[in-house]
Amino acid sequence: MEQFQVEMTTLCEKLVAIMLGSLCLTDTKWFKPKNECDQAQLIPDVSGRRPSHGVDLEPVEGALIVNIGDLMQIVSNGRFKLVLHSVVANNTRHRI
Repeated sequence: MEQFQVEMTTLCEKLVAIMLGSLCLTDTKWFKPKNECDQAQLIPDVSGRRPSHGVDLEPVEGALIVNIGDLMQIVSNGRFKLVLHSVVANNTRHRI
């Protein structure tokens, strides 16, 4: 599992660098992932607040979903908008 975490961190850093590059932001040294959120209580809970116009998506076997909405809205100064979303995880089997 530790090797998986290392590989995922590397992948995420590459994805962020590519996305920031698309915004002509070439200096990505300032972006370093933070392992813990010390203010998790400030993150709004969207569970149970499903929009009436929501869309159910079928999972794609073997796919990795990367939600980048929050990051892109922040680094693009609102040019890219995030989409309110919620995830219903399968509690009968592991996702990884």
